[in-house]
Amino acid sequence: MLLRKLASLAVPTSVALAAFSLVHATGSLVDAAAAPSSIAPFAEARAATDASGSVAPRSAGPLLERNPFEHATGSLRRDERAADAEVDPRAAPPCEGVRAVAAVRGEEPEASFAALDVAGEGVLRRRGGSVADLRVVYIGADRVWLEQNGALCQARVL
Repeated sequence: MLLRKLASLAVPTSVALAAFSLVHATGSLVDAAAAPSSIAPFAEARAATDASGSVAPRSAGPLLERNPFEHATGSLRRDERAADAEVDPRAAPPCEGVRAVAAVRGEEPEASFAALDVAGEGVLRRRGGSVADLRVVYIGADRVWLEQNGALCQARVL
């Protein structure tokens, strides 16, 4: 009994919703095809002020300065990234007091991990992990790059 009542309400509601959608779409098409002279007076005044011919230039500067889709990337400007690209990570000095015991490199950088000996203490860290004042930046097949006070250093697996 309850199912019949629900079905009897659902059909007219569906028809009304479909009719509303059709009327709305037709109205949008008519508005798009309408000449500017047929626009309502209040809208015509607004169109006259906007149609001065000058379009404000748009710039991607704010998006390049700070990537809104990934906060960790930072600036996307080439000149700022070029300074970082000039540094060869393989030429980084060895890390003081750190020895890489083993490095396991996965297909995904986040799946890689390294066993480190830091001042006699054995630790296991992933990319982004930190120990003492060092942060693991990247794990390669034969070495681990760490960052200490903003400077890059490396610990080779021996």
